[in-house]
Amino acid sequence: MSSNQNVRSRQGTRGKSGRRPWRAVRQGVGRDFGPNTAARQLRAAALTLVAAGALVQCGAGDKTGSAASCAGCNVLLVSVDTLRADRLGVYGYPRPTSPWLDQFAADAVVFERASSVSYHTAESHMSLFTSVFPSVHGVANASSDKVDVLPPAIGTLAEAFRDAGYRTAGFHGGGNVAAAFGFDRGFEDYQETHTVDRAREWIESAGRDAPWFLFFHTHQVHDPYIPEAETRHLFKTAAELPIPDSPEQLERLLAEEHGEDATPPFTAVRDAFWRRVDPSRSEHVQRVSDLYDSKVRELDAMLESLVEVALRTARPTLVVITSDHGEEFQEHGRFLHDALYEELLHVPLILRHPELSAAPRRVTDRVSLIDLAPTLLELVGAPPLVAAQGRSLAPFLSSGGADGRALLAEKVHVQPSGEHRYAGAQALYLEPFKLIARGSELELYRLDRDASERVNLVSSHDQQLQRMLRVLEAHHAANLVHRESLRGSSAGVETVLPAETLRRLESLGYLE
Repeated sequence: MSSNQNVRSRQGTRGKSGRRPWRAVRQGVGRDFGPNTAARQLRAAALTLVAAGALVQCGAGDKTGSAASCAGCNVLLVSVDTLRADRLGVYGYPRPTSPWLDQFAADAVVFERASSVSYHTAESHMSLFTSVFPSVHGVANASSDKVDVLPPAIGTLAEAFRDAGYRTAGFHGGGNVAAAFGFDRGFEDYQETHTVDRAREWIESAGRDAPWFLFFHTHQVHDPYIPEAETRHLFKTAAELPIPDSPEQLERLLAEEHGEDATPPFTAVRDAFWRRVDPSRSEHVQRVSDLYDSKVRELDAMLESLVEVALRTARPTLVVITSDHGEEFQEHGRFLHDALYEELLHVPLILRHPELSAAPRRVTDRVSLIDLAPTLLELVGAPPLVAAQGRSLAPFLSSGGADGRALLAEKVHVQPSGEHRYAGAQALYLEPFKLIARGSELELYRLDRDASERVNLVSSHDQQLQRMLRVLEAHHAANLVHRESLRGSSAGVETVLPAETLRRLESLGYLE
């Protein structure tokens, strides 16, 4: 089952509006802009954002505060695919899913309201690596054997670390973070692996002659949620159900369906799990959620085994733990990840600075993963990424650094012609409101009063809606101009995915 074919019991309650201003906003999306048009659009975008009081910082970041330097520090960046912030104790979850991470976070800076820039893996991770929005870098989850590649003009975090004299390595779970998309740029070593062993070995053999930057990505909590025997009953609340909840049970089902000696593809494994889930039955939904929590507990042990090795190195190590997006359990009528609601965009962001561990902080301002690359580069004293649209969060590490930026998340789609990629769905945060826009479909929520996004305010808050539509229109224009300036003749560059990458994407359910 692909992430675009989520199990649903209903479509979810979505507010709609046929307001002309939004149709006008959509008219320019996905079109090419000539130089004169681009200049006009950029000037108009800047004026609109300034008027709205929501100008988004582009470039090296806002140096309104100063965090302790970490020049020469090693940097470990961990991205857990599909991890919800609200399933961790450090973010208030009452179940003991993350005892080690909770303890680790007690000596770290915890960003309580960090948002991803997309609900899909490729878009989110490439924005994390480049500090530009998905509609600018153009890299999206694979939907066929051909994908767009990151344009050469857009620099990456690994390239910046390499150019600053760092050793660089990446160990990842494959699929939509495979090298073919351009994720390997700047890495001396970029390997697919499904355990922490290679990453631990690399750290232990890296030596101390030069600092290192290590990226580690895992699908540990990705569906299907089949925990090991030690954890599968930790959070069980429902009675026995037909949903497989152990490797042994799943193997028996697969043997019955495919034969004892068969080796079914991983798509069959996912199918064996999801075909037995009835989204209309609350006990089924709860059991799936319980199994996810068990996988989070397993993740906690994995993180401990990796991070503790990194912290034992001769050089001080800066550690960041985050996620590309969350996961839905029928909060808005779906499973998996295919929407812009908070259960999918609210992600953990925990940063442990070796010189600030005695002064942990909890940051309540809303921030974005697009800010992470500028933050890390500033902390180690490396030059910023020239094209960056995020801003450094370094001021938050010491004295605070409140800002009233509008923050954006978006889903990149491909036009039927296949020629261009554009933002087909967006979420805009302008505190305390959040706007979700899909075509002419609009939803407006006040998150400080409605964190679950249940009451659509489109019909009752027209002034706020119009303000946010203007800001979103300006974002569109600015991103299109930025895209054209960076992509240029490289726009639309494609590559054919290697056979092994295609197999991995099929195993994860992204390709049929």
